[in-house]
Amino acid sequence: MTKKPLFIVLALIIAFIAGCGSAPSESMYEGVRSQQKANSGGTEPKKPILPSYQQYQQERSKLQ
Repeated sequence: MTKKPLFIVLALIIAFIAGCGSAPSESMYEGVRSQQKANSGGTEPKKPILPSYQQYQQERSKLQ
């Protein structure tokens, strides 16, 4: 392989890896929150439901 195709392949691999971590924290938080709601079908004792992401951020900023 010459250097140019190798460079292109490496650039594509790096771009792909960087794209894997691009999920915003809000969407991850909301996913966990909705899964918690779905899994609490009444079989377990009531757990406190997670607040919205905006409330979470406000409470977190107060602690810092």
